[in-house]
Amino acid sequence: TATGYLTPLNLSVRAKTRVLLSHFIGSGKSRALKKVFHFLTGDRRSNENVMTGALAADRILEEVKKDAATDNQGTLFFIHLLIPHSSYVFDSDCGLLDPSLWEECIVAPEDDLSVANSAEDRLRKYPLYFGQARCTHRKLDSFFEELRRQGMYEDSAIVITADHGSRIFLTVPTEANRERLIPSDWTSAYAAFLTVKSSGATDGQGSVNRDRVPLMKIIGEFFGLLSRSDLEQPSLYKVYLQKEDPSSFSEADPPDFSR
Repeated sequence: TATGYLTPLNLSVRAKTRVLLSHFIGSGKSRALKKVFHFLTGDRRSNENVMTGALAADRILEEVKKDAATDNQGTLFFIHLLIPHSSYVFDSDCGLLDPSLWEECIVAPEDDLSVANSAEDRLRKYPLYFGQARCTHRKLDSFFEELRRQGMYEDSAIVITADHGSRIFLTVPTEANRERLIPSDWTSAYAAFLTVKSSGATDGQGSVNRDRVPLMKIIGEFFGLLSRSDLEQPSLYKVYLQKEDPSSFSEADPPDFSR
């Protein structure tokens, strides 16, 4: 949750207390308690649990810089940053937003996944999401500049991707909702950013591939990690919808994300 990263932030004690209380209330199962909390605080978000994982990005990248400078060549670093993941706490210049403006991608209560956001919710949240995405690019650019300064950038192979889309969908992609999903729901859930730099490369040109190409296929081909037969496995071209049992999933064919 990265609540520990609240301490050094330039926020009032009231604001920090409110965020921590939101975490505490959101982690419980009592919807009545949540409603009382949001009523008392005047918060218009009726059932969201604010996440502060994005606040940890700077500290984590700083730690990786130190580790990269001391570890031997050939070391693999796997870094999972919760940014631009919601809550949206940074603006496009990486300035900290007032906590009253922080938003979550999904507002659906845990016991009702039929609707996640309204059209108005999407119009309000996507500018915040894109602002935090631009902030993410700034943080990564600073990280790469440090790698260049240390002479490690050119010889490093770097893969940046996401484990899901924005999740600012109208309807949660589940098996029960399959027939109600529209293209933007699929895109918000499954379309992910990907960029790759090979070892020995400094600058390159990117291209937009509008086909439904799995990330694993692109990465496998780029680094030669998978055989041709592996790359043609039908399962690579599937997405998965959660069933009523959270541990069970059904396969689905993704839509054409270019539309």
